[in-house]
Amino acid sequence: MKPDFLFYLGIAWAAWCCMHSLLINRSVQDNTEKFFVRMGFPGFRYRLFYTIAACLSLLPLVVLTVMVRGEVVLVWRGLWHLLELVLAIGALGLFWCGSRQYNLHDMVYGRKTAAGKRDDVEFSRDGVHGVIRHPWYLGSLLFLWSWPVYHEATILSAVILSCYLLIGAFIEERRLVAEFGEKYRQYQQEVSMLIPWKWLSKRVSQKLKRRD
Repeated sequence: MKPDFLFYLGIAWAAWCCMHSLLINRSVQDNTEKFFVRMGFPGFRYRLFYTIAACLSLLPLVVLTVMVRGEVVLVWRGLWHLLELVLAIGALGLFWCGSRQYNLHDMVYGRKTAAGKRDDVEFSRDGVHGVIRHPWYLGSLLFLWSWPVYHEATILSAVILSCYLLIGAFIEERRLVAEFGEKYRQYQQEVSMLIPWKWLSKRVSQKLKRRD
């Protein structure tokens, strides 16, 4: 594959990441909702608009990346297939566990909440949310690296999207702290963000105490 094409493909993926970040910006959301209300759509749901826009803009990039592919860069061989399998199962497990904790209807369509009323918000420690704070971020990372073969185009997209997910997780953390304050800081202290070190350390400590 020509280096120029890879360069432009990388720019396209980076542009999609920037657009995705812009769409979840609170000021962009508020201004878009006000615009549609002025245009005569009082029932406009930004979350649904965001979901459709993100999916429709992602689809052509995915198709282009899969179609052009390029030279083979990475192949899981031998015992490395076991790691590939672990990553795939881990990704599916995290998506499934997360779906049991999230309100999928609200994630797709959104919901109307009273502005400024945050005192009654509680962060669940049930299920996977007692292990890590962002199961779908981690699941997406595992999914990106669980393919059996990586070509030039696919590994480029995997690298860019992995960086975006990691950066996005930290940005999301800052947003949640700014929005929910001490309640989210307490949740941060109790549960790890992506790697379940705190959960593992608690389990090890509990087992050691039982032995004593």
